[in-house]
Amino acid sequence: MRLLVRHRLRRTRREGYVDRSELLEADEIRIGRGSDVELHLSDGRVLLHHATLSIRDGVLRVEALDNAEIELDGVPSRAVDLTPGHTVAVGPYDLVCGDPSPDCDAAIGIELTRPMGDAEETLRTRVRTTLLARRRSGWKIGGAIALVLLLIGVGIPLGTFLGPADAPKPVEQNAGTPSNTDFLRLAETMWVTEGLSNVHADLEAGCQACHVTPFAAVAETTCAACHNTLTAHVDPHASFSANVDLSGGCASCHQEHKGPKGITPGVEITEAGCISCHTGDIDPGDGRALARVASIADHPQIDLPAAPLSGLIFSHASHLIPQGKRSPDGTRKVLGCVDCHQSANEGQDMTLPSFADGCVSCHTLTFAAEEPDRRLPHGSVTKLRSFVGDFYEAVARGDIQAPEQPEPPRRRRPGQAAEPEPIAPPKPVPAHILAERALSGPAVKGQCATCHTLDEGVAAADWSIVPVKAVEDWFSAARFDHDDHKKDAQCSTCHAVTKSEKAEDVSMPSIGTCLDCHGSAADFPDVDSTCVTCHSCHGRTEQAAGISAPAWFAEKRQPENEASEELAEILRNARF
Repeated sequence: MRLLVRHRLRRTRREGYVDRSELLEADEIRIGRGSDVELHLSDGRVLLHHATLSIRDGVLRVEALDNAEIELDGVPSRAVDLTPGHTVAVGPYDLVCGDPSPDCDAAIGIELTRPMGDAEETLRTRVRTTLLARRRSGWKIGGAIALVLLLIGVGIPLGTFLGPADAPKPVEQNAGTPSNTDFLRLAETMWVTEGLSNVHADLEAGCQACHVTPFAAVAETTCAACHNTLTAHVDPHASFSANVDLSGGCASCHQEHKGPKGITPGVEITEAGCISCHTGDIDPGDGRALARVASIADHPQIDLPAAPLSGLIFSHASHLIPQGKRSPDGTRKVLGCVDCHQSANEGQDMTLPSFADGCVSCHTLTFAAEEPDRRLPHGSVTKLRSFVGDFYEAVARGDIQAPEQPEPPRRRRPGQAAEPEPIAPPKPVPAHILAERALSGPAVKGQCATCHTLDEGVAAADWSIVPVKAVEDWFSAARFDHDDHKKDAQCSTCHAVTKSEKAEDVSMPSIGTCLDCHGSAADFPDVDSTCVTCHSCHGRTEQAAGISAPAWFAEKRQPENEASEELAEILRNARF
């Protein structure tokens, strides 16, 4: 069964609503608060395993599990068959059946309509006067408790300030032994927290957005309700030789109420913390092997993949000669890296060169004397063959006339007359013969072979171009920004391309080049570097999958853009 789920979240200071959607796949989808269910509802009033969703005879059915209840229109039920528009109560949540799209078996919407705040207010109303209203003994007990609390909370601080000035000094305590003043200070600040970080500033007035369960730490699933496209840094199946405690979930690294930037991990996490794990043996849980890193200065060498056959014939060295490359007009131009590689993503990346933006300035692709300004299209061979055939058919029809060439001067030998000799005009050549000659000769094939590897066919004109394969990102597991380096480095500082003779040459820097400037934050104050300077902890699923991606997503992973487009199309077709 494939189910589209749309969560309606209340996340803003003005109590606005935000929708989050996810796709779930399973034969039977479990609903509950447990970590092993497919549809997780974080409210404490939902049981760990509360209900199940399944398709029975083409109809979506919700069934309550043992010791759990669901309600249809206020009537408790054990099992309900849903049709579009039906609303079923699962604890404090309302589950609304929607119209499925062609790509899903069913669609539902979920909203927390009875938040904990309402239940808490009801509970306070019930117990507000029961202790003191009925019996005289209740008044006595309540008064005694109030008196004790008053003496502790008010008497001791007043005694500290109103005591005699010549009172004996307290006995000097050992380091680490708490005094009465320490206890009082702790009691005073126990319920006082610093403000939220900048990224969570809009939640100042709504503590319940994160603290769903009173007096309980914020659950990881609550973080995932908003940050639903991130994956965890550590796989659940990973193992460490060191004693690593990540039981705190997101809060192990991201701690709130630490000031405006407190949510951002400090050096003790982003550097010392990373190294404390990566000094030992690590099994990521997915079959890979991670190298040990004892410090940033002892970072292992960068292991780059083998360069694929690009299908291109290109030499950086021949294009970057000091005297410059000769252009079609006969002049020489000294080329640099920026003539082919342009800045992209606000300076973070550099683009791969394209024919239209760079190569065409020298490789004009003119090919026929009949029309010297006509250029070959740069694209598929099928398009090229059609273009050449159409061109020579137009020549054969007379639609294209070759420019007249001046007659060469005639010379006569001494003692002979320079009489013109009649020359018969050449016989017209069929268009398909002219096209075949061009496609098999230097006019077309020769120009393509200058930069592309060709697959030869049986006939001279029967050839194709090997597909071009270029590596977009060599450092896929790292983060790098060209814009941050352009002031202090040149392209040749990191890329030794002046000696590159083939397109497959990997002209990427070694880790030693990076360590010339980067190192531990304590040793390199000018270039403040930690592990997260170059490495990102969280990956993106581009699916509303939460911190731990569900099993169906891991098994049927799709390209990010394709998966996102599929989810967007499903949401457009679904109605709730």
